[in-house]
Amino acid sequence: MTPAIASAATATHTSAPSAYHRTVVHTVSSAAAQHPAAATTTAVAVADVTSNPTYQVQSGDTLSGIAARALGNGNDYHAIFKLNKDHVESDGTRFTNPDLIQVGWTLTLPAGSQPVSAPAPAATSSDSSSSSDSSSSDSTSSGSSSSTDSSNTTATASTDTASSSSDTSSSSDTSSDASSTSTDSSDSSGYSDDLNGWIEQAQAILAANGYQVSYNAIYQTAMNESSGDPDAVNGWDSNAADGTPSEGLMQVIQPTFDAYALPGYNTDILDPVSNIIAAAIYAQDTYGGLDNVVDARCGGSCWYGY
Repeated sequence: MTPAIASAATATHTSAPSAYHRTVVHTVSSAAAQHPAAATTTAVAVADVTSNPTYQVQSGDTLSGIAARALGNGNDYHAIFKLNKDHVESDGTRFTNPDLIQVGWTLTLPAGSQPVSAPAPAATSSDSSSSSDSSSSDSTSSGSSSSTDSSNTTATASTDTASSSSDTSSSSDTSSDASSTSTDSSDSSGYSDDLNGWIEQAQAILAANGYQVSYNAIYQTAMNESSGDPDAVNGWDSNAADGTPSEGLMQVIQPTFDAYALPGYNTDILDPVSNIIAAAIYAQDTYGGLDNVVDARCGGSCWYGY
């Protein structure tokens, strides 16, 4: 659905045949101390991360996104963080928070990682202003998301500005359904047409408009609210009884969607990227952020409406 943020730099990835080198350690008994020839030699394997592949963080990157491309699973970002924790990066910053990565940092990747390309560019709407001050007091869904898992905060550079494009991939044919709209948006943006792609695309658009939300916060909310189904509609709760059922990936009601959706992403409540954007901005205005919502709900394990 959505065009994407441009990523200026090119990813670098190097690899080496082995993650270990062998260091020879000499052990000498008291008798051998007087007779050097009697000394024994023991080979000890020592981890050598200097031989691991590396990756330079690009605009639009998240730690989980890097893990998805390098290791095949975004949830394996912990392995990358473990290798790089407390490393002083080129800008003098010590890497201590998996939620915060900066453009230009060089990350060591686990041995055997796949070559990592730069993230697909993400787009923002041409009107970068966030939606109106007419916030709805209605809860957007049965739950919210907390995310201490900042591993998915989008990497940004001070010089990286994203202009939005009002051009969407939705067809002017009003008969097209929500499913085809969401598919078109993902295909045209370069992001995968699945939950991971929708989250990463929405993160990039939100970041370009001044909103920071972690991957985990969006993921926990989507899974607890709709089980990851962008076409889910709640027909039984109090909102439904009032004629405004909770809808979509993040279970947003129409008045909330209308109040918080960004220009260019405000035409289809069932479009997963648009649904995420509206829910995240609503949570920012109401709770100080979607991450706070999830934190208040045991990281997603004690879910209730938000």
